[in-house]
Amino acid sequence: MKDHDAATYRLCNEPKPNMQAANADLDGFVGAVEEARAKFKIPDFILAYSFPLQTEQGEEALMTGDFCMGHLAGHEAMAAGLLGRLQARRQERIGSYLAKALKQRGEW
Repeated sequence: MKDHDAATYRLCNEPKPNMQAANADLDGFVGAVEEARAKFKIPDFILAYSFPLQTEQGEEALMTGDFCMGHLAGHEAMAAGLLGRLQARRQERIGSYLAKALKQRGEW
């Protein structure tokens, strides 16, 4: 699984023109996820999303949200486990950046 695809990220990061378009895209995305869930037999999942959109006032805003499917009792534990893994990955990246900087300065 790719961690980051800059070209796709730039494409996806273009603001939706309005709330109606944002909701239509989100509905389509959720529908595709529901189909994939059934096809690949994934019983439980949580999904968080965020994307930019233009407001009626012409300003850019961030639409964020989440949805879960499957057995409700497990979602909180899944989210807590994910938070822990995300924090560990962030700390690992920061540590590697610091080590690289110290090496470059000859302090390692």
